[in-house]
Amino acid sequence: MKKQWLIAGILIMLEQSIKVLIWNFAMEKRITFIPNSLRFEPYQNTNLNWIASMASIVAPVFLMVLFQFTAAIGIMLLYRYQRYLAAQSNLWLDVGFCTALTGIICSFIDVVFWGGSLDYIGLFDWFIFDMKDVFLHVGWISIFIWFNSSAYKTRKAEITPFKVWLLSGCKLT
Repeated sequence: MKKQWLIAGILIMLEQSIKVLIWNFAMEKRITFIPNSLRFEPYQNTNLNWIASMASIVAPVFLMVLFQFTAAIGIMLLYRYQRYLAAQSNLWLDVGFCTALTGIICSFIDVVFWGGSLDYIGLFDWFIFDMKDVFLHVGWISIFIWFNSSAYKTRKAEITPFKVWLLSGCKLT
């Protein structure tokens, strides 16, 4: 699990460094990479989440932080429980945990320190997003693949219920 934390830390630093560079040197820049498809277009999204952005409302900061904190604890518990039940390490589970947690932490940093997300990748005329959104989607897709994998389906024959595992101290072995 230490390796996943290290990778998450590196991805967080990379994502936030890109935002600092954009904020300081490229906020007014607009670059089209693929006409009508892909562009660089910095935008400070103060709606705090994509649902609020779609509805054009501003989500309360306290609720966003509470949601992010709950999501981070949830993804950590899910990962530990699945690692406990899995016969061996699994790439989909590890990637899912690492990238989903990275996205959640980056979202927290955006809300608390940036006042919203500094989005900069424009896709068609649909929306503008950032690396954090990519991390979140890669994480959820990887977790979905894990739950549909043969490795998940062939976990330990004797599955310990989540409540029993949780009350026993969230042990990995």
